[in-house]
Amino acid sequence: MKRLFTLLIVFLFSLNVNATHLMGGELIVQNDQPGNYEILLTLYRDTLGIPMQQTQNISIYNSSGSTVTTIACNLDTSAFHPVFGLQNGSVLPFFPYGVEVYFFTASFQCSLPGEYTASWDNCCRNAAIVNLPNASSADMQLFTNFTVDLVASYSTPFFMVSPVVFLPVNTPWQYNPLPFDNDGDSLVWSLDVPHESSNSNPSQGLPIAGYTNPPSVAGGQFSINPVTGTISWTASTTGNFVYTVTCEEYRNGVKIGDIRRDMQFIVLPAGPVPQLMDLGSLPLNADGVPYVNAIAGDPFDLNLFAIDSSVTSIGFYAFGEPFGLSNPMTYMQGTTDNAFQTKVSLMWSPTSNEARAEPYMVVLRLMNGTFSMDYTIFVYVLENTSSIHGEELHEFDVFPNPSKGIVNINLNSSKAKSLDLSVINIAGQTVYTEQLFLVEGDNTIPLNLSLKDGCYFVNFSRDSQPAYFTKKLIIQQE
Repeated sequence: MKRLFTLLIVFLFSLNVNATHLMGGELIVQNDQPGNYEILLTLYRDTLGIPMQQTQNISIYNSSGSTVTTIACNLDTSAFHPVFGLQNGSVLPFFPYGVEVYFFTASFQCSLPGEYTASWDNCCRNAAIVNLPNASSADMQLFTNFTVDLVASYSTPFFMVSPVVFLPVNTPWQYNPLPFDNDGDSLVWSLDVPHESSNSNPSQGLPIAGYTNPPSVAGGQFSINPVTGTISWTASTTGNFVYTVTCEEYRNGVKIGDIRRDMQFIVLPAGPVPQLMDLGSLPLNADGVPYVNAIAGDPFDLNLFAIDSSVTSIGFYAFGEPFGLSNPMTYMQGTTDNAFQTKVSLMWSPTSNEARAEPYMVVLRLMNGTFSMDYTIFVYVLENTSSIHGEELHEFDVFPNPSKGIVNINLNSSKAKSLDLSVINIAGQTVYTEQLFLVEGDNTIPLNLSLKDGCYFVNFSRDSQPAYFTKKLIIQQE
């Protein structure tokens, strides 16, 4: 392992011997009160390059492209990043060589509603970038579009996860920057071309001419999932590659803003990455995303297992909205009988306040000291109520409970309908399914379940959608 680390250092130095300093960045705007907007500029610096400038200028443009104001932001070395929790100027954790994060904040007061752009540009990018022509002389332009409204709250989305930089060549790999919006607006993810400054379009610059997508092996193209924001790639060659991910924000079908992250991936010689072994056992929703159900008022506990043939100390981290709630989800990891395997767990006791139709997105990150791998799941928090598509199911009951496997379900339906019944274990695996045809009024459904002792969920759904109504079932043979 020590020899591998030494080789990595030599390889990385050879890639960046002529580097300047700018590896990427992003701009977000948050509306903290009517007419006042907090701007956060985050920049990522290659530690082998020149020092970061202490002052950065952020310009605000109106919808016609005219400059409204330019704000000078000074570096506060004692501050901590409000999203990532890293001190200003600190090195991104978990990686074999230095990528520093810097951030600059500013306030923008505006009394005129409309569409605006916050913009920043500077020089220069890393000379080692191979998918840009003349990278060492190319500058970087970051911008975000946002809406000023003196009544409703309009904040841009933001990335909940700091960048991941390193990945191995010829290896299927994925990473999720996890864009999130506090306002609950709809988000659409895509990939774009990095921008550079231009006199013809000072607010947003122009796409850099000659940019090419990061190279991929056949079937492993560089892509992003528009539902989850997960970036997938099987790189075909080593080197530094720049990319831009965008996240557009929509409210009632109207675009109200967007953000961009401009960043680099550094592809290293092939090496193992940690793998989540049993994610494939979870059911998939209509968009093909693995999901689990949690019931408001009941403890939720999901246990999975990760393995890596190269290390006996796999790092595990989890990100997402549930971890920032006043009633937060938590995560932990534990040992197993296999030294190269670790148990990863999510724990939560959601209340009715967390129940909603939209799922919570959670990113599970595994680290082995050199490489990482992200896995994205949805967690649906369901009310313990008897409603399916607004159609009531009265007097729903499962008995006996606990049961040895012989179970009866009694329910009263407001009208005749067909429903899908499924029984799911605590890991999210479907262990029993049946299509039911209910009559109007009382219905009794007998089940003979040959299941191991444990906690299960009896779910009712329709049209292969996630469960609309769930009750807990305990199987206890003795």
